[in-house]
Amino acid sequence: RSDDGLSDFCDSLSTFTHYSRFKLVNTLRYGDIFNIVSSIEFDRDDEYFATAGVTKKIKIFDYGNIERLIVNTTLVILPYEMVRLEDESRQI
Repeated sequence: RSDDGLSDFCDSLSTFTHYSRFKLVNTLRYGDIFNIVSSIEFDRDDEYFATAGVTKKIKIFDYGNIERLIVNTTLVILPYEMVRLEDESRQI
């Protein structure tokens, strides 16, 4: 249906605007300021996530490992990636 996307958007907007502020619980350092991450996606089971950006690298992380580190420290220094895919072309 054509309104399914709009309905999903409204549900997401409602969920996020319900809160007046967020609490920072940790920071993932991804390198210097030129290593911009432009996309973060979780798998369907929320066990892994992948990041991609201007470095032409896709990095896949185990969310459980990162989450355990968050409990034990206030700063997680990357790389803790499980897999790194690299391509020199602009077509990643």
